[in-house]
Amino acid sequence: MPNAASAQSISICDGESFFAGGAMQNSSGTYTDTFTAANGCDSVLTTNLTVLPNAASAQSISICDGESFFAGGTMQSSSGTYTDTFTAANGCDSVLTTNLTVLPNAASSQSISICDGESFFAGGAMQNNSGTYTDTFTAANGCDSVLTTNLTVLPVYSSSSDTTICLGDPYQGEFYNSDTVLIDSLLSIDGCDSVITTNVFVQQCCPVPILLCEDTIEIEYNQVYCGTFNLSDPDVDSPCNIVSLTNDYPGGPFPEGTTTVTWIATDLFGQSDTCQQTVVYQPSTLFSSYTLLAEEQVYLLPTNDVQRGAVGVMSPTGDAYLQNHTLVTGPGSFVASPIITTFPHTQVSNPIYSPANVTLPDFEVNPVPNSGADVTIRTNQTAVLTDTVYGRIRLFKGATVIFDNPHGVVNAKEIRVNHKAAGAHTRLEFKQCTKVRVKERVDLGPRCTINPDSLNVIFYVESANTDAKDNQPAVDIGPRAVVYADFYVPNGRFYAHPGTHVDPARYNGTFIAKWINGDPDIVWRRRADCDYVYTCPGNQFKHTSIEESTSEEVLFESYPNPFENTTTIKFVALSADDRVSLKVFDTSGKLVTSLFEGEIEAGQENSVVFDASSLARGVYFTVLQTSKGSYYNKLVHIR
Repeated sequence: MPNAASAQSISICDGESFFAGGAMQNSSGTYTDTFTAANGCDSVLTTNLTVLPNAASAQSISICDGESFFAGGTMQSSSGTYTDTFTAANGCDSVLTTNLTVLPNAASSQSISICDGESFFAGGAMQNNSGTYTDTFTAANGCDSVLTTNLTVLPVYSSSSDTTICLGDPYQGEFYNSDTVLIDSLLSIDGCDSVITTNVFVQQCCPVPILLCEDTIEIEYNQVYCGTFNLSDPDVDSPCNIVSLTNDYPGGPFPEGTTTVTWIATDLFGQSDTCQQTVVYQPSTLFSSYTLLAEEQVYLLPTNDVQRGAVGVMSPTGDAYLQNHTLVTGPGSFVASPIITTFPHTQVSNPIYSPANVTLPDFEVNPVPNSGADVTIRTNQTAVLTDTVYGRIRLFKGATVIFDNPHGVVNAKEIRVNHKAAGAHTRLEFKQCTKVRVKERVDLGPRCTINPDSLNVIFYVESANTDAKDNQPAVDIGPRAVVYADFYVPNGRFYAHPGTHVDPARYNGTFIAKWINGDPDIVWRRRADCDYVYTCPGNQFKHTSIEESTSEEVLFESYPNPFENTTTIKFVALSADDRVSLKVFDTSGKLVTSLFEGEIEAGQENSVVFDASSLARGVYFTVLQTSKGSYYNKLVHIR
């Protein structure tokens, strides 16, 4: 009987065993086992045993703290090595080893301060309230990076105040015309704004201005003639700014009569006040208007020409007798007399048939009429008289007398020529501001010249005439005379002899007498402020506008004088430091040159050289203007 034979292939996993070859086998191989078959014969079993390897692998896994990973048969959240056994494709174990690393999450915090009104990004949004906010980001290891922000909102300090100011007043250097809110932002100690709010309330707190007008202003003739009169602004009493001060006068010369001028002052707030001034120009009542002024009569023969100033007669029964071709037609001229007698071709621009109602200046008498020596100046001689008191002063033909009294006063009993015919071409020269007081008469011959330098000189002649037909005038000036002086003869006659049609006699000044006679061909002119530089202390005739002080304030002299080309002018302020100017004028009042202007010290001598080498010879005047007044010196240039 045959033996039975069979074979089998068996696979086991590494680590397992299989019975073959009569024993438990765990290695791959061919194993034979002999059994007794059913027929009693051998039954041989060949086993081809294959030991299959188990699979093994490893992994390194990192997770973030708080996360978990399946390993070792469960979810793991701690670092470690974990083994998991699975069945491989061959049916054997597959062992997976997991090296698990738990990575830490990053965590940080910050403290942030912001100011109220500001915002900061935290907690995923812009935050403006204090609190703790968390933001999660991905760190470099891929885990969460948690940023915790402790946010503090700091307060903004604020204050508010009110202040009230007057409109027009500054607040902190600025001006505001209406209520204003001022906001100032400053940094507090913690770096936030400190807001200061100031409510500025503006109110009108100025009183209504008070305008103070001078009630009445009287205009002098010279101010009209020279165009020097201007309305002065009235005073305004107001602590606020005055933005407008106007009047309703349309401009131009003031008319004769009374004019009412209304002023209005307006302040910054529109508040205003008005006042009125009365401006009076009544030339017939002003002494300054007249060239010829008589108590009883002005008697002018043909071809007299009153070119400047007026003619007046003060007596209620007086008359102005104006013969053929006599003219009173100059600017502002008029004739004021109860009776005005005119002839053919007589022209009077403004006849006023009423007395000249004026107030005369004070008359100055010779206080020592019987004192002083007589003086005679012979033919063609020149005499310089420096005394104050004289008896009779007599001049021959061509004689010149220079009154150089430092006090500016000459008292004489009489001034006359030796004989009319023999006394022609006499000259009387004076210092500035000389007063000549004559007790009896002034009697000068043909072609005499009185005050050729046109200085301010006044003759007071006291002699009285008993009636209008008296043949002995108190003042008797010969034919073709040239006169630059004022004459005041309240009790006698002023007689001016004729000129010629070609060479008229010329009288420049103010002439006051009881009777005034003018022969034919005489030109009369009142001197006006606009022509002259000087005025004299106490001189009521006032031909100029500069007031002068006494010489006690300064020392003022020139040397040499007379001079040829140059002279040195010295001046000293005696009482106090001062600011002065030194100017030179010619005899017409025209400015020649300014020599000095500035500060001088009290007691210190100052000197300036006046060079006249390019100027015509003649008389000039230096005027020293100080805070105390004006001082003058007469200079004689003899080049």
